[in-house]
Amino acid sequence: MSPYEPAYAAMAGADDPKYGRITTLDGYLDAWIHGGGAPDGGHTKFEPTGDRRIDYAFVSAGLADRVGEVRVDRAAQGSDHQPLWLEID
Repeated sequence: MSPYEPAYAAMAGADDPKYGRITTLDGYLDAWIHGGGAPDGGHTKFEPTGDRRIDYAFVSAGLADRVGEVRVDRAAQGSDHQPLWLEID
């Protein structure tokens, strides 16, 4: 899924034009965004037609304050997707 699909909104909440992403109390947060990653970054799939962000790590609100570094391992080999690393303190 991409961050613009209904499936993403079902996980992370609807995107309000004025207030941004509205997450419910029992919803999840996108660790990439919550950890300070750029909304147009975090690509895990690299193709000649364009890079895409299609792999995610979601955390509950209870873990949100413990999210540390979130990064894409561009050097990893073995898949057509690059791994997304998430540090939780």
